[in-house]
Amino acid sequence: MEITTTDHGQLDGLLNPTIYLYYTRLSAYGIVPSSEQYIVVDVKSCGDAFVLLSASPNLVSDNFYELGFDVLSGFKFVFRRKSGTSYNYKYSKTIHGQKLLNCVEYRPFWISWNSGNIRVGKGNAVNFGKFYQWEDPNPISIEGVGIMSVHNGSTADWKFNNSSSIEANGRYTKCGERADMQSVATWKVKHRFACTVKCNTHDNCIGYSYNNKTTDCVLIAGNQMIKSIDDHDWVFYIKCLEGPHRCIYCG
Repeated sequence: MEITTTDHGQLDGLLNPTIYLYYTRLSAYGIVPSSEQYIVVDVKSCGDAFVLLSASPNLVSDNFYELGFDVLSGFKFVFRRKSGTSYNYKYSKTIHGQKLLNCVEYRPFWISWNSGNIRVGKGNAVNFGKFYQWEDPNPISIEGVGIMSVHNGSTADWKFNNSSSIEANGRYTKCGERADMQSVATWKVKHRFACTVKCNTHDNCIGYSYNNKTTDCVLIAGNQMIKSIDDHDWVFYIKCLEGPHRCIYCG
């Protein structure tokens, strides 16, 4: 999954109490926090790329961690924690030598927040190449992840490998009426359960649209923004990923 974020201008979370409104939520693309509590991402940017770890699936919450890479085009990594009205500037670290980000090539990073133990490192292998760690005595439960780019005309290109997340656990949740998304297959079935089975056994099915009148079943591909349109004869069902409380947020 590739996502581009554009420059939001001179934004600073320390001065903007609703900074979360400027983040692109990954749940809109079917990317939800892993039960193993980490993400791996490749980033291409000249600087000022931010990641938000939020207590809310739609990111609208005053409880979050904010991580900045090459902030203000410098060599800084910035970590911040917000809880209610308290916004603590916990850490600013200078990375000597090569900048963290690059304007023309992707750089891989991992972020882990297991039990409030915040760790960040270079590379695709979690727990290796660590350059930052902080343990939160009052951990925030992470339900959503967002990305953003700000300052100096910066844009950022992000690559997420979420194909492993499209695994059935037998649970689906309603996500609107008919999906307005690319499909991978269309079937005529006898009942909705058959549509569920077909999606469960397809490698790239993130959900399906089912027509209650015609019993048409349309399997929906992963790795795209989740959208639906009004069509009262249809219902769009989307997978719950990894666990019973890890359904993709559709709001």
